[in-house]
Amino acid sequence: MDVCAEDAEMLFKLLDRDDSGKVSIDEFCQGCLRLKGEAKSFDIHQLMYQNQRLHHKLMEFFSHLDNNFRLLRDHSLMF
Repeated sequence: MDVCAEDAEMLFKLLDRDDSGKVSIDEFCQGCLRLKGEAKSFDIHQLMYQNQRLHHKLMEFFSHLDNNFRLLRDHSLMF
């Protein structure tokens, strides 16, 4: 795997599948197999990781909006 020093943090995040802050032997081996190949594989997995994180944050945001709209609706029904 040809990864430059600037990509080390992202490589760690890609290997740390359970977001524990640690890379287990299984995560390391599976991650290396997943990322094996050209640098483009690393780039694709980096995009997938960022997409998953963005999706999670959007779902939290939508849940927050939904809760606020419910509160607003309930409050307006009181008057």
